[in-house]
Amino acid sequence: MGLAEVGRGVLREWMNEHDLRMTPKRWIVLGWCALAVAALLALVGALQVFGSVTSPSFRTLEIGRGQEARLLDPVAFLRGLVLAVLAGVAFFSGLACFFWSASRRRQELFEEILQRLPPPSPSAHEGAHASSGRPASA
Repeated sequence: MGLAEVGRGVLREWMNEHDLRMTPKRWIVLGWCALAVAALLALVGALQVFGSVTSPSFRTLEIGRGQEARLLDPVAFLRGLVLAVLAGVAFFSGLACFFWSASRRRQELFEEILQRLPPPSPSAHEGAHASSGRPASA
């Protein structure tokens, strides 16, 4: 028995002990985590964007006749924009997790309902063919 076979056996045993399937409840937890990450990213991104205005590298250029042009710190501003985009990705990922959880729950309920239904009787099947005007053997 080689090392790879032993490793596969240990991995298979560990996976049998631990259920790694994503249940609807786990999808909801993942969705809330994604929303929390989105909120933190949005907050830090906003701080970066607004901080680019008051940063030490913020400069004022005189254009002439008392007019000034204000320049932002481009690095902090771009960092804030990137964080805002990542916050959007995390937010919509959280919403997708909630949607997938609802879809999984619906599927599980549908399967449970189908398992509880009694199997169709042959006489009901023949009656359906009789009402359609076709012979039962067709």
